[in-house]
Amino acid sequence: MDNFAINFKRLRESMNYTQDYVAYQLGVPLQILQSWENGTAMPDSNVLPQIANIFCCSIDLLFQNPNEIDTGKTAYTLFSKGPLTRRKVRDIMYRQCVSGVAGGIFGIVFGTILSIILILSQSPIAKYYLSVSVLFIVIGIVGLIYSSKKLHDIKNDKLDIKTKKIKKRKTKN
Repeated sequence: MDNFAINFKRLRESMNYTQDYVAYQLGVPLQILQSWENGTAMPDSNVLPQIANIFCCSIDLLFQNPNEIDTGKTAYTLFSKGPLTRRKVRDIMYRQCVSGVAGGIFGIVFGTILSIILILSQSPIAKYYLSVSVLFIVIGIVGLIYSSKKLHDIKNDKLDIKTKKIKKRKTKN
């Protein structure tokens, strides 16, 4: 069996994907996918980017020596804790969105406090700096809304994952 077949099967199994699921995502018949895993056939070059996308890896990794992948010498691992799975992607996105919400709140609070200080100072130059504090508030609100929406999508498991629909072939009777 060649490197591609071994790596393809290991990646699929490590992400707990069934053969049916991967075949559906790639838009290929199950028998073709099985021939890839058995090493009796190779995918077309135009399918390789899709395969790498499904497994969250590079195309190079698909053909790399399987022993190197197991030792963690490649991008196969994320933070040395195994392959990048849907759950890990969700956790990373969740942390980023929580940081975005916190940043948005900070921008609103900072901009408001700065505005109050500038208004109370009644300095002639304060009018110019007031626009900066308003900018903090606006950016904070936009960041808060965007991050909150993404956070809501993540909690409801509505991740932006593109799926490919399989066209039904017409059969002649």
